[in-house]
Amino acid sequence: MILFQFALASISFGFFIAALDPLPNDESSRSKPLLAILILISIFSGTAGFIQYFTDRTIDDLNATNHDANVSNNDVRPSTGVANPPTIQQWSKTVKSLLQPSLSSLLLLHGPAITLLLYLIVRLFATDNFQSQPASFEFGPKYGLIESDGSFESNAAFQPEFNSYGHSFQGLMAALLSFPAVSGWIAREIGRIGMERGMVNFGRVRGVLSLITLTYSVLTFYATYNLFKRVNGKGYPAFASTSYVNNGMEWSTGYALGLAFGMFSTAVMMRFLVLVYPVKYDRGLEAFMKTFDVNYRCEQNDEESDYDNDPNAPKYVFGKLEDYTATSSKLECSFTYLRTILFNDNPMVITVLQVLSNLFLVIFTISTFLCGVYMGTTWNKCTESDGNECINSTTNGVDAGSRLTFAFICMFIGIQLVCIGISIRMHRLRICCKD
Repeated sequence: MILFQFALASISFGFFIAALDPLPNDESSRSKPLLAILILISIFSGTAGFIQYFTDRTIDDLNATNHDANVSNNDVRPSTGVANPPTIQQWSKTVKSLLQPSLSSLLLLHGPAITLLLYLIVRLFATDNFQSQPASFEFGPKYGLIESDGSFESNAAFQPEFNSYGHSFQGLMAALLSFPAVSGWIAREIGRIGMERGMVNFGRVRGVLSLITLTYSVLTFYATYNLFKRVNGKGYPAFASTSYVNNGMEWSTGYALGLAFGMFSTAVMMRFLVLVYPVKYDRGLEAFMKTFDVNYRCEQNDEESDYDNDPNAPKYVFGKLEDYTATSSKLECSFTYLRTILFNDNPMVITVLQVLSNLFLVIFTISTFLCGVYMGTTWNKCTESDGNECINSTTNGVDAGSRLTFAFICMFIGIQLVCIGISIRMHRLRICCKD
C-alpha cells in the first residue's frame, strides 16, 4: 500500500510538472483546476505514505518494548494463568482489517474505476493517432476532424465551466466515501448523538452506513451515463474521439483525488485509533477496543463498572456495512442497541439499500468493460458522414487493428484479478485477527 501511495504521488506530480506548460492560444486559465487537482493528489497520497510508514515503525517499536518487558516479567514471576491483555500490535492488526475497503467496493468500484482511468490515460497518450496533448489533457480534435483552415473543435478536459467541476466532484466523493475511515467516522459520530459515556448506537451507525454506501454507488452513475449517451448518439462510430473521453477523464481524475484523500484519511485514522485514542481513553486499551465490539454488553445502571463478561467472541466493526449486516441484531445494551425506528424494525430497508447499491456498482463495472471494447473497436473509425477522412482513420492514423481491443479486455481482467487477490489477502488478515 505504501508503494502504491508513493507511486500515485510521483505520477500525479509528474503530470503536474508537465501541465505547467502553457496551453495553446494562451488559454492558460483552463489548466488551473487541473493543476490544483494534480498537486493535491500528489500531496495527499505522498503524505499518506509517510504517515503509514511512521505509524508502522512506531507500532513495531512499541511491540519490541512490550516483548522485552514481558520476557523480564516472566523471568521474575511464574505465570498466574490469567489471559494476557490485548497488545497494541494485536489491536493494530484489527484496525488495519477494519479500515480496509469492503469487498464490493474493491471489486465493483475501485477495480473498474482504476481500469477506466488507465483506458483514458492510454487514449490521452495516443498522440500519433489523435494529435492529443497529454500535458494539457487535450484529447485532440473532436470526432478526429480538422477543418481546411486548421481549426477544430477542442476535446479538452477541465475547461473552466460548472460541468467540469461537477464531473470531478462526483468522482471524488464516490472514491472518498467508499473508504471505511471516512464513512466509519461519519457514521460513528452520528451514532454517538444522544449517547452517554462514549457509547455508540450501532443500529444508527448501520443505517447511516447504508445511506453512505448507496450515495457513493449512485455517484458512479455519471460514468455509466457518459458511456451510453455517446454509444447511442450520432457520433458513436467515432466513440474513441467523442467528448466521452474528456468528460470521463474529469470524473476519473476526481476519483484519483478521492482515492488519494481516502488513503490519507485511512493513514491518519489508523494512527489515531492505534496510537492516540487508546492512550487518552481513561479505561485503557482493552476498554477502548470494546467500544467497537457489537457483541459486548454493558450494564447501563451500574455506576461502578460498565462492563460484564460476555461469552460471545468479539465482533469489531467500524466503517464497512457488510460487517454490521453479518452481525446478530439481538443485542440489549446501549453499547450495541440496534432497535432503531427505521432500520431495525424494518430490516427490509437495509436489504433494499444494499441491493440498490450493488446494482449501481455492477452497472458501473459492466460499463467500464464496455468502454474498453468500444474504445478499441472505434480507435480508427470516423463518423458515418465523414467516411475515412478523420485524422485517426486507418489511412491517416495508426492502425491498431483488433490488438488494442484485446489489450483493453486483458487489462480489465488483470486488474479485477489483482483486486480478487487483495480481497483474499484481506480475508486472511481478518481471520488472523480473530485467532
